[in-house]
Amino acid sequence: MDAGSGDRGESLIELLISLVIIGIVVFTIFEGVRVSIQASDVHRQSTTASVYLRDYAEDIETYVGATQSNYQTGNPSFYSPAVVALSLPSGYTASIVSGQCGDGTSWTACSSATDVGLQRLTLQVRSPDLRATEQLVIVVRKPCGVGSSCS
Repeated sequence: MDAGSGDRGESLIELLISLVIIGIVVFTIFEGVRVSIQASDVHRQSTTASVYLRDYAEDIETYVGATQSNYQTGNPSFYSPAVVALSLPSGYTASIVSGQCGDGTSWTACSSATDVGLQRLTLQVRSPDLRATEQLVIVVRKPCGVGSSCS
């Protein structure tokens, strides 16, 4: 019996095809893990931005409700994060994107003449790498109390 006829070996081309298939599978697994980690990071940043956005809205409500003089007639941009004492994590930024005044039937650009005690603000919080941006629209009402012009 011939010694070489009973041996069955793999050819070089079969080994190369196996290595290519294994490489594709490993690459696909690592790419899936990378995308999963990136999506998780964006979701975490979005959740953090959302929490601080609601804090911003609550800080504005607390600030305006503290005293009637804190309501800024015709100037909704006055409620900046620094003014209302909003504390943000490092790198996150908060701002007022837009502000309008309402008369009960429509919203217009704010001025002392158009502000009758109702302001609509669009607040925004962004993550440090700008991959997560959250916005919230709130309505600020002039507080009424003794001696106010609300009655």
